[in-house]
Amino acid sequence: MFGMISQKISMGGTVNPTNITDSIAMLKRVMAGDTYQQIGDEYGLSQTAVLYRVRLVARDLQAVVGVIGVGDNDVPTTQLLRANGSAYLEALEHYAPDKAYQARLRKGPVPDDQINTLLQAVGQHSRNPKRDAALLMILFSTAAKPLEIARLEVRDYLNADGSIRELSMIRSDIAISGKERPLYFCSAAVNTCIDAYLSERIGMRHGMWSESYYRGLAPTSKLFLRSDGGQMRVIEKATTAGKQYLCSDILLAYKRIFSFAPTVGTSALSARRTIAQKLGNRGVAHRQIGVLLGLSEPAAVNRLLQAMDRAPQSTNAVRHLRASGPGH
Repeated sequence: MFGMISQKISMGGTVNPTNITDSIAMLKRVMAGDTYQQIGDEYGLSQTAVLYRVRLVARDLQAVVGVIGVGDNDVPTTQLLRANGSAYLEALEHYAPDKAYQARLRKGPVPDDQINTLLQAVGQHSRNPKRDAALLMILFSTAAKPLEIARLEVRDYLNADGSIRELSMIRSDIAISGKERPLYFCSAAVNTCIDAYLSERIGMRHGMWSESYYRGLAPTSKLFLRSDGGQMRVIEKATTAGKQYLCSDILLAYKRIFSFAPTVGTSALSARRTIAQKLGNRGVAHRQIGVLLGLSEPAAVNRLLQAMDRAPQSTNAVRHLRASGPGH
């Protein structure tokens, strides 16, 4: 999930001892009072890279090991780390990076309370809170892929009279599969977040046109813009398998959003698994789930549902489970 910190994970699903040791050392230095800039200068990293690596270890300690006095869902801010330094150090004594890595890759769905916690964290800490809240909500309500979300236009969300298109479509020209599929905007919570972002855009005059239709927003303007009001850039690359399209702007936006997640491992794929499970629990046929998620192969849908069936239900920390032991 965190591209900049994925360097700590080596090939084969193991953890690089040198990098994880450095990350732990960075965490200790932050708790001791050093700034991210000071640490980054020594390691040749940006402040953001240091922040991600420190938070990755801190979230492992909270969600996998357990930090006394700190909730699993608490955002490991600098203030929180320093105020609970001794508890984090105690948790480090029980930290097994390989086990934490496997726990991070759990393929279970994201509970609603964790999404709500993440939404609150985005509102408190994001540089672009209204847009990022809307990006989070549309992801967990539609299961559209980030590139598809980056390609959505105002007209995909709004009718000409400014009302919301409750039943819209992911057009064939923006769908990853190249096939049109339904897109629903029928959740009041999701629509409220998107409307709040569009109102902010209107106030800043981003993506406007001279007509009053579509609330004054240009209908072919992208639904989500960069912080400066520019379009999210989609780059076409030629590969041996054909054309590939990349949008670093949307990937970076989601990376920052997921950095506030209460548990390790939240990602765009988590959203698709979450929606697949909810649809499955409602008795929706696997074929229809595939249509809604843009999956043509039944095996792809089955993998999502089977992965969730295997996901552990307990949220207890690993250390607590070891202490109680099986059968106790």
